[in-house]
Amino acid sequence: MLDILKVPHRILHSRMQQRARLKNFDRFRRDVENLSADPTKESAVLVCTDVGARGLDIPNVNNIIHYQMPENAEVYLHR
Repeated sequence: MLDILKVPHRILHSRMQQRARLKNFDRFRRDVENLSADPTKESAVLVCTDVGARGLDIPNVNNIIHYQMPENAEVYLHR
């Protein structure tokens, strides 16, 4: 859908090799930094599976949308 709408985005998922995940994550961080430096840029979007649910520390990220919520509180708190 993002491709159809021509919204620039990066992707992380478990079927990617670790090297590719790290490369896309670094690109996303640069996208976010560029947004901070140039307010005319529209967005920085990272789409990821649970592979990105833990331990991502990205300064200046304003919104996170989790569209597939865990089934119980214990799993959610673990994330």
